[in-house]
Amino acid sequence: MFWASDPVKDVLAALVAGNSHAWECGADHGEEYARHLRGEVKRERISKSTGRSEWRWTKTGPNHMWDCEAMQVAVALALQLLPSPEKMDASTASDT
Repeated sequence: MFWASDPVKDVLAALVAGNSHAWECGADHGEEYARHLRGEVKRERISKSTGRSEWRWTKTGPNHMWDCEAMQVAVALALQLLPSPEKMDASTASDT
């Protein structure tokens, strides 16, 4: 399965922030797990190839659990357990 990590991480970030569907993890997950979930941030940078500004996920610390959660989101999107970001954008546009 091939997947684009940045859009999937956008979906994961919305889930973790509570701006999307319900997302939860065990209350006893521990600080190490929480630290890994904070291991990437989305930052603006200038593309070396085009010179244009772009937003990319950047590793800031340990991020293995963040990557594992992103892979689970990718599978949930592939199985249509979560709506794709394109479908969510289209439904939002039709609400206006």
